Amino acid sequence: MCFENIDITRADNYEISSLKDNIDTFQKRVVESLNHAQKHFYSDQNDQDQFLKVKVGNQIQIVSLKELMFIETSSNSHKLLLHLENRIIHSYDKIGNYDVYPDKLFRSHKSYLINLDNILSFNKTERSCIMANGEHVMVSARKIKLLQKKLFELKENSM
Repeated sequence: MCFENIDITRADNYEISSLKDNIDTFQKRVVESLNHAQKHFYSDQNDQDQFLKVKVGNQIQIVSLKELMFIETSSNSHKLLLHLENRIIHSYDKIGNYDVYPDKLFRSHKSYLINLDNILSFNKTERSCIMANGEHVMVSARKIKLLQKKLFELKENSM
């Protein structure tokens, strides 16, 4: 490695100020680059698709959380109906096993687990939500205020 010896006593003010400007510029560029990288890291992390593993018979299907509208319990014991954008998946499981994304999925009723991102509208008087695929989901009277709060938080975080 080769290092240049700088005789500071002989350096004139221009060289010192130029060196200081270069260090300041370099420092600003490093900070800007780190901020830019941090923004991309968090935006990529938020854009990552989340998945649910659904047991269907002796198979396991992977379902995108973006595609899921809501999960409904059936009158048959432990039978679930997963309502997706264009289809319904039948599974034998407990609805509580799917409550793994508390910021995305909300237990609106003892029989329903809804995807907050796919709610088009919420009618407080009818106690129901209309999902992105047009289906209606019931909301229990005890969950109305909590759902309003969650939807408000979701709206605030998206802005």
